[in-house]
Amino acid sequence: MLNLRAGLIMIVSMAFFAVEDMFIKFVTRDIPLGEVMILFALTCSVIFGVAAELRGQSAFDRRLWSKPFIYRNIGETFGTMFYISAVVYSPLSIASAVAQSMPLIITIGAATILGETVGWRRWTAIIIGMIGVMMTINPFGAGFVPASLFAVLGAIGLSVRDLATRALPPSLPTLPLAAWGFFAVIPAGVMLLLATGEPLVMPSASGAWLFVAMLATGLVGYLALIFATRTGDAAAVTPFRYSRIVFAMLIGVIVFDERPDAIALAGAALIAATGLYTLAREARFKRASLAPSPEL
Repeated sequence: MLNLRAGLIMIVSMAFFAVEDMFIKFVTRDIPLGEVMILFALTCSVIFGVAAELRGQSAFDRRLWSKPFIYRNIGETFGTMFYISAVVYSPLSIASAVAQSMPLIITIGAATILGETVGWRRWTAIIIGMIGVMMTINPFGAGFVPASLFAVLGAIGLSVRDLATRALPPSLPTLPLAAWGFFAVIPAGVMLLLATGEPLVMPSASGAWLFVAMLATGLVGYLALIFATRTGDAAAVTPFRYSRIVFAMLIGVIVFDERPDAIALAGAALIAATGLYTLAREARFKRASLAPSPEL
């Protein structure tokens, strides 16, 4: 029952994240993307930093300052910058589907960087999943949107973040890590402002309300994600992350009049299927490694 409850909460979390992406697309019509990222990151870093201090978890814990922590924040900076750029400048359905290739990219990194064992079945799934990414973006199709490539770069950056997180001590509290993760997005916003040459603006009343809605849905989604991962087993809960593709597709079609073609839909299905298979194989491998050896 705990896993079922956690899975349902994970689905709710993914729904809120998809709605947050919708608000990002709306709010950036009124406020430059770089400014939105700076305001959002600063607000969230303060909220989680204060929450950490109230729980006696210092955001300046010496255990945080390590190479994995630095790599984690670098991955957060560039991963978030590219993913949000893809959300704003390309179809939401495409950006969200490509981002779900992260488990495949993480597996590649775990094998090549962390030295984890990856069998031929998972390598086959990775290759098929990458074909799915190409089908979803469809760079040779008439409807190709070059900005959708930002989603690939975003998935790589966020995978670096998650790989670096694996190398951190499990005893590190979540709230300070979250606070610094959001803080790491501020440089991304600055870089986008410099790259686009857009000036800072005073939001209109409607833009301010859209920003508040984006902030609220993002925070609810993040808190639901934390609750889900802490309540249920990772192997049982993580697959529900792929529900985000469904929510993003629905929002894209209903709100933004997006029309993913059959190739893109098939590619998204391949990404989800191979990602789920990779997660299942990884969970099975972990269970086997933890199982006690038979006595001789």
